[in-house]
Amino acid sequence: MPKERLTHCPETGRNLDGVDIRAHVDNLWPALDARDPRFVEARRRRDLLLAEAARRDADAPTKP
Repeated sequence: MPKERLTHCPETGRNLDGVDIRAHVDNLWPALDARDPRFVEARRRRDLLLAEAARRDADAPTKP
């Protein structure tokens, strides 16, 4: 069963239509410690956004 697509940012609630998700992620979390337990939720949200960006890349038509 396919995962549900993100339509809004899980961090800000911003609509993701037409948004460069990777740039949005870089703006939200310019540096995010990979091990600090205080950032578990931030890493989860970042990973959700990056997974959506990857799905959009996979769905984009390929150029000849």
